[in-house]
Amino acid sequence: MQESEKKEVSHLNEANLNQDEPKKDSEVQQEIAHNNETIQEIEVNISEESSQINNNEESAEAEESFIEDEILEDIDFTTYSLEQLYEYVSGVLEQEPNAYLTKQVNVAREKFYHLLETEKDNFKNNIDTEKANNEQDEDSLGNQIVYPVELTELENKFKEAARSFRKARKEFVESKEQEKEKNLELKEKLLVEMRILVEEAHTNTAFDQFKNIQEKWNEIGQIPQANFNDVKRNFEALRNQFFDKRKIFKDILEYDRKKNLEIKEEIIVNINKLLEQENVKEIQRQLNRLKTEWRNTGEIPKENIEDVNSRYKDAIIAINTKIDHQLEELQKIRELHFEAKLLIIQKLDEIASGDYKTLKEWRTKNDELTEWIEEWKKIGSAPKDKIEDLKNNFNIVIKKFNTRKNEFFRELQDKQVENLQKKQAIIEKIKQILANEESEYPKFRQEILDLQKDWKEIGAASKKFNDKIWEEFRAECDKFFNTLNKERDARKSEETINLSKKNELIADAEQVLEGKKEIEDLNAYIRDLQKNFRDIGYVPMNHKEKLRNKFDLTVNKLYDLLKENRKKKKIETHKISADDFKEAIINLESDSDGEFHITNEKKKLQRDKKQIEEELSTLENNLQFFKFSSKNSSMGNQFTEKVAKLKEDLVDIDAKIKTLNISLKKIAKKSEDNN
Repeated sequence: MQESEKKEVSHLNEANLNQDEPKKDSEVQQEIAHNNETIQEIEVNISEESSQINNNEESAEAEESFIEDEILEDIDFTTYSLEQLYEYVSGVLEQEPNAYLTKQVNVAREKFYHLLETEKDNFKNNIDTEKANNEQDEDSLGNQIVYPVELTELENKFKEAARSFRKARKEFVESKEQEKEKNLELKEKLLVEMRILVEEAHTNTAFDQFKNIQEKWNEIGQIPQANFNDVKRNFEALRNQFFDKRKIFKDILEYDRKKNLEIKEEIIVNINKLLEQENVKEIQRQLNRLKTEWRNTGEIPKENIEDVNSRYKDAIIAINTKIDHQLEELQKIRELHFEAKLLIIQKLDEIASGDYKTLKEWRTKNDELTEWIEEWKKIGSAPKDKIEDLKNNFNIVIKKFNTRKNEFFRELQDKQVENLQKKQAIIEKIKQILANEESEYPKFRQEILDLQKDWKEIGAASKKFNDKIWEEFRAECDKFFNTLNKERDARKSEETINLSKKNELIADAEQVLEGKKEIEDLNAYIRDLQKNFRDIGYVPMNHKEKLRNKFDLTVNKLYDLLKENRKKKKIETHKISADDFKEAIINLESDSDGEFHITNEKKKLQRDKKQIEEELSTLENNLQFFKFSSKNSSMGNQFTEKVAKLKEDLVDIDAKIKTLNISLKKIAKKSEDNN
């Protein structure tokens, strides 16, 4: 047990033992001899109870001081610098200037001026040394010593802080004195009530009124020391007068003592129950309440005093031992809290140092930061000697994040102003286009679409103007496109007719595929089909893709049919006459999708070439078997003829690929010139 706890227990023992100090031997012998309930015995019992009240009131403040000392230890200022001492004194100005802080500030003040004097002496010694080294007398350098500005400023700031604390302390003490004066007024009012009650001691309700006055009396706090003895004596005198008139004081007193015994027994039980709790603060709070209740409880039967006081003392010792153990465990837990908060600071620093470009990223990280701060709040306290640094580091990273966030939003605000100006310029351009004749609107359609694209790329304006300017922009665009759509509606009937014509072309091609219609030159038919399809014109947009896919599928089937027909006639695809091939390619050059078809034709010829080369390689290998056979071997002659034929085909394919490459270059050059 700590030394302060031992003193407290000793103090409690003395206080409790004094309250029940036995009467003088002569009085005891007289009481045993006569065995009478005399007036003298009543007076002695009243005196004993008054002594108990006096002891309880006087010991209350000392026990509260013990409780404070038990929790708050003196600060060790040994290693503090002048700046740290100033920071401590200025830092406690916002706290209640109680006795504990007053003691710490006085020690800090003494330590500050001791260090300050040392600093000044060192500075002065350095000046003296400089004089001696320069071999100059005191008059040459001057007798006035000017201390460093930072030292003088720190001294002035410390004086101001100390002066502020003394002022706060004075106001605090004055408020306590005012409170004591108010308590004195309350007790004087109770004395007036007691004087009236003494005159009515014979009534049935007098005792209840007395208990009520006594409870109020005990609940009132301290009064000025100068009035304490007089007020106490007046109350005791009135109480004695009251019980003298009641003539039943002893019975009441014995009853009270038994009730007090029950109360104190219950208090001891409740103190022992505190051993089951784990929260140190809650234990200390309830223990203080139970001690106050113990002090406010009156006498108990004399035969129970020693046993009850002993068990009370043991219970207090056990609780204090538990508190010491809990404080040690609490310190370990606080170390874990410290480590956890360090990790949170690291995480917060990572967030504060991140590179965020968009508003969404900043909002997400701000929410994440808030979640970590909430986690910080959920973690318990760290060790007291580390709290200050921990809070400083925490505040630094929070300030870092907020500073960067504010810079981003300032830049964002500037950007939004710029975006607003750009969007207003776009609206002006649209208004200028709307000023043209409606018949000219179609040629401005792409420009409007480009302006809409520019609008999307600009980004948002400030929230105050963004919705309003968007509505204005949309309204101007709607004016343009509503007018443009009137002309488009006129074209819809034409597009519907075009759709019907193109479907007829596809249907005719399907007749050819199904063999219901014979075509003499399928290749020319395909070219005409593609040209006619392109020349018809636009179709409704919702049919365009589906129609195009259907047409392309039909054309591909026609090409497959063309290839199949060539196989049946034992004529390879690349065996089309050079003139027909060249004519077909020239026709394709002027088509909008000619480059696509020419490229496909080139790929087909390259595949044919690869296939012929593979077949040619196989045939040439097979000819090795007929090398030493008869020259008139029919099979060998067939292989030789086939090889020669394939080589001719390769020459023809290479020539056609060359023609295709020339056409592709022409198309590319034409496209480049147009751009």
